[in-house]
Amino acid sequence: MDAIDRFGGQLVRAGQRRHTWRRPLPALFGSRFARRSPRRRASVQVRVALVALALVLATAAITLAATGVILTGSPVGTARAPIATVGEGIPVAGGSQLLSLRAPDPNGGLPWGMRIIHTTRGLICVQIGRVYDDRLGQLGVDGAFHDDGRFHPLPTDALPGDLANVAGSMAGDCASPGSTYAGDSVGLELSATSPHSGDGVPADRREISFGLLGVHAVSITYREGAQTRTQPVLPGVGAYLIVQRYTSGRPLESFSESDGRDEPGNYSSPAGPNGALTAITYSYAGRSCVDRGNLRLASCGLSEVPPPPPVKLPIVHEPLHVQLHIHNHVIASAQISFHAPYPVTNAEESYSVSATVCHRELAGESSRADLARGALVTIPVGEALSEACSRAVQFTVEYVSFAGGLPRPTRLGSVTIHEPPGTHPLPLPRSIAERERRSHPKPPAR
Repeated sequence: MDAIDRFGGQLVRAGQRRHTWRRPLPALFGSRFARRSPRRRASVQVRVALVALALVLATAAITLAATGVILTGSPVGTARAPIATVGEGIPVAGGSQLLSLRAPDPNGGLPWGMRIIHTTRGLICVQIGRVYDDRLGQLGVDGAFHDDGRFHPLPTDALPGDLANVAGSMAGDCASPGSTYAGDSVGLELSATSPHSGDGVPADRREISFGLLGVHAVSITYREGAQTRTQPVLPGVGAYLIVQRYTSGRPLESFSESDGRDEPGNYSSPAGPNGALTAITYSYAGRSCVDRGNLRLASCGLSEVPPPPPVKLPIVHEPLHVQLHIHNHVIASAQISFHAPYPVTNAEESYSVSATVCHRELAGESSRADLARGALVTIPVGEALSEACSRAVQFTVEYVSFAGGLPRPTRLGSVTIHEPPGTHPLPLPRSIAERERRSHPKPPAR
């Protein structure tokens, strides 16, 4: 009966939208979908089997087909179960908001949209998808959801990185309050899912520019083929969304962004153009300025005065302990552990470990969870040993909190890890080793 109830609810909403939604089904999926074979088109139409349920359902099916309403499929699944106090956290109750932004798809059909999600670890995330019936979701086309032709809503209790069929930042991005960014995501499918190897065609892949530019952003200018266009951003948050065909040839599933801060008089600059953007117009204290990628702070009326010195935390001498796990003379893993002298309550606070490896500073691992004062912290450092040019590596441990977009580290101490005689670190994965070799050639072997 739940399915029948949902169907009835869709029928009621369909009647309320008769004049707005009097369109054929292909118009909702776009011209690409309209060219599909009769077999695939049939998968999204009201199934004849529903007629057998009851005469009222038969009437409902006819009405739905006439108004062009898409049947809703199962919600989009998740790849992992997030934890409220770890990583990005989980959405807070009532913390999801679908913005009024709508970006047309190059092939027509349902528009693209964006929603903002506030998390339990103090972050603000942006999520991208197709919009139907004031819901954000994905489509069952081009191999997604077995080509069922239905609209699959994105769950409101999952962040972009938790989705099962969208890789990493392809689905959106998370940042701290006050941060601004212009993001560029390459390769989402027409369905709003990540590209699958060998599936789909280039015309069904998208290059999406999106971001939050803050309250001082006024408009953006972007490339559209050989032309440039200017459009206002969404007031209050400076949100924008541009969806274009995949034509750049850049690696699929690649992502880039330009970061900034939404603080007038701040020492850090606002976010600059990225992706399809060629310029961003800001307004500070009634003064308009255009950032074309070379903005100086003074040109926007921003102060270049250095930030006030951070409030220093009391010095704490915390013992640092090293654990090496050795198997067959190979250091399979290495960790540094200690008890937290300061609590960690959000994603803007963490404990980090760094080291100087082969004459360069290596930013190491950091804690990614809330911690009570005195809790045991364990941070892996095995990769740093694998990259080292000597058999002894000194690590520095810090407590880091962010204020105004800048890190404020407090040093806890340092410890040196010596490789035991007759052992060697676990080699880096081949792809990482090749990347490191090209970027940082090592001196002669130790």
